[in-house]
Amino acid sequence: MYGKLPEGIGNLKYLKNNRFSDQLPSELGKLRNLEKLSLQNNSFSGEIPSEIGALKQLSSLHMEENSLTGSIPSKLTDCTRLVDLNLASNYLSGQIPLAFSLMSSLNSLNLSRNELTGLIPEDLEKLKLSSIDLSGNQLSGRIPSVLLTMGGEKAFLGNTELCVVENSKNIINSKINVCQGKQSQEQTFGDKFVMFSIIISALVVAFAGLLLVRESIPLDLKRSGCTVAVKQLWKGDVLKLSAAEMETLGKIRHRNILKLYASLLQEGSCFLVFEYMAKEMSWKGCDISSLAGTHGYIAPEMAYTLKVTEKSDVYSFGIVLLELVTGRKPIDEAYGEGKDIVYWVWKHVNNNENVLKVLDSKVTSESVQEDMIKVLKIAILCN
Repeated sequence: MYGKLPEGIGNLKYLKNNRFSDQLPSELGKLRNLEKLSLQNNSFSGEIPSEIGALKQLSSLHMEENSLTGSIPSKLTDCTRLVDLNLASNYLSGQIPLAFSLMSSLNSLNLSRNELTGLIPEDLEKLKLSSIDLSGNQLSGRIPSVLLTMGGEKAFLGNTELCVVENSKNIINSKINVCQGKQSQEQTFGDKFVMFSIIISALVVAFAGLLLVRESIPLDLKRSGCTVAVKQLWKGDVLKLSAAEMETLGKIRHRNILKLYASLLQEGSCFLVFEYMAKEMSWKGCDISSLAGTHGYIAPEMAYTLKVTEKSDVYSFGIVLLELVTGRKPIDEAYGEGKDIVYWVWKHVNNNENVLKVLDSKVTSESVQEDMIKVLKIAILCN
């Protein structure tokens, strides 16, 4: 179609591939059933009508490659189902509407090759965008780090006043300028202030906890100089305890039970102060000749030599391969007393039985039989 919009198009769901000219009519807002509006590569001029915001079913809006002027109407954010927005290659001016950050369904945003100015809204980072392009404008200020990671430097080229903070530049090796002066100082000051606040908060909490513990411990314990053991319980254990139980435990005296000197139950935290008893190691009871490993995977000679060699690793690898191709465990009562999977496989192979009987019946399809036999041969060579 070309020329004026005809009457009776209000029931259309799709409108694209036309040759319209002049200004966009406000009557577009009456196309309430419209889901996709593709007006790209036309000769439209003038401003984008704010009435388009009334198209609640609209999911895709393409107006690139026209001669549209003026600012981007904030009413576009009323299109709550809008997923794809492309206004590239026009003469749009002004700032990017802050309300764009409220378009939770927006997945692709292209405002490239216009005359947009001002800062990039920080809240655009909240959108779950898979594609963004703001190149070829006159934007200024710092590029939000999330958007920079999302779109890459190509999405912001052509904006000579845009910059990135120094740590972002190091990460992506961007050709965009590094923020200098006030912008960089504000970013650095903000980061330092946040870090300083976190450290101060942690110190205050720790100091308050120490004061509470000090007030909860009896006076004679604080001055005795004896060594104690302090145990912290997690929230799940704290819920199972009560002050009465702590008092009862503190009265118990038994040679096999450590004395409970004090306890602190405060706002979900629990600290118990026990008698300290050093548990010294007795070298006489230590067995330094024990062998670490899983029964069935260890080479037989290791039981005698206690030495781990490359051959031992090859044997264990062969056992794993036998498990894979046979679907059997390394040790099983079906093999016989003192027998393992290696004995079972050799028994069937030496008796000239069909090799396919050894393979796992669950996966022995004709397409993989040849490969399984090759793996079986490797496993036998390893053992």
